[in-house]
Amino acid sequence: LRSHTDFAEYVRRQVPNATFSGTYLLDERTTLTGAANWMKRGGFRTYRQDDARYDPAGEVVSVARRFSQGHDPENDFDLSTRLTRKLAREGATVDIAMHRSVTHQHERYDYTNQSLVPAVPDSLTYLEFMEDRGLTELSADYVRPLARNRILKAGYAFERGDYGFGNWSGPYDAVAGVSVIDPVLSNAFRFRRDIQAGYVSLQAAWLGSTWLTGLRAESTHHDALLLTDGSHSSQRDMQFFPSVHVDHPLSEETTLSFGAGRRIKRPEGGLYDPYINREYAPNLTSGNPLLRPQITQSLELGIEREHQGTMTQLTAYYRRNRGSVTDVVRYLPTGETLVTKDNLPRNDAAGVEFTLNGHVTSALSYQLSGNAFYSQIDATLLGFAELRSTTGVNLKSKMDVRLSAKDSLQSSLVRTDRRLTPQGLVRAVNLFNASYRHVVSQDLAFIASVTDLFNGQRFFRETVGPDLTQNYERRVAGRIIYAGFVYSVGSGKKERGPVLEEASGE
Repeated sequence: LRSHTDFAEYVRRQVPNATFSGTYLLDERTTLTGAANWMKRGGFRTYRQDDARYDPAGEVVSVARRFSQGHDPENDFDLSTRLTRKLAREGATVDIAMHRSVTHQHERYDYTNQSLVPAVPDSLTYLEFMEDRGLTELSADYVRPLARNRILKAGYAFERGDYGFGNWSGPYDAVAGVSVIDPVLSNAFRFRRDIQAGYVSLQAAWLGSTWLTGLRAESTHHDALLLTDGSHSSQRDMQFFPSVHVDHPLSEETTLSFGAGRRIKRPEGGLYDPYINREYAPNLTSGNPLLRPQITQSLELGIEREHQGTMTQLTAYYRRNRGSVTDVVRYLPTGETLVTKDNLPRNDAAGVEFTLNGHVTSALSYQLSGNAFYSQIDATLLGFAELRSTTGVNLKSKMDVRLSAKDSLQSSLVRTDRRLTPQGLVRAVNLFNASYRHVVSQDLAFIASVTDLFNGQRFFRETVGPDLTQNYERRVAGRIIYAGFVYSVGSGKKERGPVLEEASGE
C-alpha cells in the first residue's frame, strides 16, 4: 500500500510581546527581583491538503482534497519573583523564588472536503480545540559556608504542572451556521503532576580536588483523566537521586573531572492522552496513559583546557537508560497506521561529548559542540526479538562574524543523527540558520534572519516488522524569513550580537 499527502499552508501571524523586569533593595542585606512577560501569537491560517492512496498493484484507490481556513490565537504569560537575604554569617544566604507561567491556545478551522476518486458530493466539517498549559514553581534554598572551605546547600522545591486539551469536530452547516459534535472525533483530557523535592549538597576540597556530593529526594503524583469516557490513570512514586562530581586541576589551564549520578526525565502531559487523533489520516497518533518516566544512571570522565581564549572540553560517558519514551507503529484493519508511545525496557549509550569555543580573529568567533555516540536498545519486552545498535554524531555549531562596529552576522548548524526505534529507525536531520544585525542606535537595531536555509526539516521513519513494513516521510517547508526592528528600553550601553532565537519571529 502506498499513500501520498501534499500539505500546503499559509500563515499570517502577529507576535506582539512585552517584558518587564526590576530589582528593589529592601535593605543592605535583602534584594527583591521580579519579571513579567506577555506574548500573543495568532493570525489567519489556511491550507490545502491532497491525498492519494494506491493498492499493491499501483492502481489508484482514492484521491481526496481538503481546504481549510481558521485562526490560531495563543496567549502566554510568565511571572517570576525572587527574594534573597544575606545572613549574618559571611557567605550565608536564604533564597526564596516563585514562578508561574500559563499558556492558552484556542483554534477553530472550517474544512471543505472533496472526494475525487470515488466521486462523492463535497462535505463541510470543522475542528475546534483548546490547549492549556500551566506551571507553578516554588523553591527555598539555604547556603552556609563551613570550616575548611566547605559549603553546605539545602533546599526544598515544589512544582505543579497542569495540562488540558479538548477538541470538537463534526459536520458543519454553513447556511444555518450550525456545528454538530461527532463523539468519535471529540476529546477532552486533563493532566496534573505534582513534584515535591528536598535536596542537600556538600562542596569540599580533598586530596587537591574539589568534591561536590549531593542527594535529591523526589515524591511525584500525577493524575490523567480522559473526560470523554471517564477513564482515569494515576501514578505515585518516590525516587532518590545521589550524585558526585570531582574536579582535579592538572595545571592552571587544564582540569580533570569525574561524575556519577542518577537522574529522571518525565514525559510531557500530552503524551498520556490515549485519544486517537484522526486529523491527518491515514497516519493516526495517540498517547499512552501508562507511560513511566525515564531513569538514567551515568558515569562520566572529562578533561577541560582553556588556553589563549580557546576552551576545549572532552567528556567520555556511559549511560544506562530505563524507560525511554519511544514510538511504536501498529497497522490497523482499516488500512491506517497508529503511532503511539511506549517505554523502552533498556536503552544504553556510550560515547564522547565535546565542546570547542574560541576566536579565529578578533572579528570571528566560533562555538562547536557535539556527541559521538554508540547506542543500543532492547525492546524484547515490547514483542521485538533482538538487540539493535547504531553509531552517530550529533552536532551544534555557531559562528559570529563582526563586519564592523555596527554590523554582524551569525550562523548556526544543528545535526541530529539517526536514532533507533523498536521497529526501525528515524533518519538524520540537518538544520542551518543565519541572521544579520545592524545597530542603528544605542537602543534600536535592525535584524534579518532565515531559518532552515537548506530545507533540512525532513522526518523519515523506517518501520520493519512481521505485519508491517513502512517508509514514512514528512518534508516540512520550514524556511522562515524575518526582518524587523528591535527597540530596547533601559538597555544602557550594552551591545549584543545577532540572536537567532529572537530573530526567528516564532
